[in-house]
Amino acid sequence: MVALRSEDADEKLAEAMFTNRYGTSPVPRDSNPPKTGDESNILLYGYLALVSIAGLVVSVVIQKRGKRRSS
Repeated sequence: MVALRSEDADEKLAEAMFTNRYGTSPVPRDSNPPKTGDESNILLYGYLALVSIAGLVVSVVIQKRGKRRSS
């Protein structure tokens, strides 16, 4: 059993009221993000993905044209 008591009296309180307070000053944002150790070039991977997709599209078109000609 837990009893809540006031700081300046020995009487038990019926309810507890919590008030959260915090500073309103904004946290300064650092313009330089931390280094993660990942030095890979994201544009390179994007270009490789586009070339791969284009290659797949071209191969599908060539297959469909080949099937139409042979029919």
